Amino acid sequence: IEEAYALTPNSWHENMRFIQNVIENTFASFLRIQLIFGLLTAITTFIILIILRVDFAIFASLLSGILTIIPLLGPFLALIPPVLAAFIVNPTIAMVVLILMLIIQQIEFNIIGPKLMSNAFKLHPIVVLLSFLIGLKVAGGMGAIFAVPVLGVLVIIFREFGHYFISSKKK
Repeated sequence: IEEAYALTPNSWHENMRFIQNVIENTFASFLRIQLIFGLLTAITTFIILIILRVDFAIFASLLSGILTIIPLLGPFLALIPPVLAAFIVNPTIAMVVLILMLIIQQIEFNIIGPKLMSNAFKLHPIVVLLSFLIGLKVAGGMGAIFAVPVLGVLVIIFREFGHYFISSKKK
């Protein structure tokens, strides 16, 4: 970053600092949301496993929550620990755990997730969902992971520069 400042005129530094702050704040928000997903998954998994009297509920729930934090693949990986713990008790209970967790994941990632992302990035939930799908189509898994934060950065930058140019024309 320091090299970029050294290579650019001083008059650009304020705008560069603004862009740097927007990028840092946007990606920090993205990480916070991932942590919220992990915490929600750990709590709901623990409740399900305790209700169904599955051994190793704490360990399986914690591991499930940690795995959920991994973008894109995490939710699928998060199913493995609780289902395996339940399978040890009873294969039928394992199927119940799998079904309940899939239902909860659908609610978390298709209803709660877009609302959290839209609040964090000031984007409509449908825009969040569409950017995720476009990112997935254009650049695969990495595109899906970074589509929303990148869109959030771009929207904030364009919005702020738009305000700047509108206010400078009024003078």
